[in-house]
Amino acid sequence: IATSTVLIDRMKVGDFRMRKTFYDDFDCWLNILKSGHRAVGLPESLMHYRVMNGSVSRNKKKSAMHVWQAYRHLEKLSLASSLWYFAHYLANGILKYRKF
Repeated sequence: IATSTVLIDRMKVGDFRMRKTFYDDFDCWLNILKSGHRAVGLPESLMHYRVMNGSVSRNKKKSAMHVWQAYRHLEKLSLASSLWYFAHYLANGILKYRKF
């Protein structure tokens, strides 16, 4: 689910704030999901996302480093849990970007 397409029902989720982090949207969605709420994807394209040279999304190594840091420092996951989720992050990224 692309973070740019997320809709949140505040009547169900309640009030929330985004923390000042490198990936503030990623951090926010993790916190909402950790509180027991569910995310549901739709089987249709809702947006087009353009990645330009020099953008945060373009540098996959730097982006992956920040995801790893989010798991370890913001989420305070154990090394084993971080490795598990990071492996899934990498696998999904490879599947996603092999199309381009």
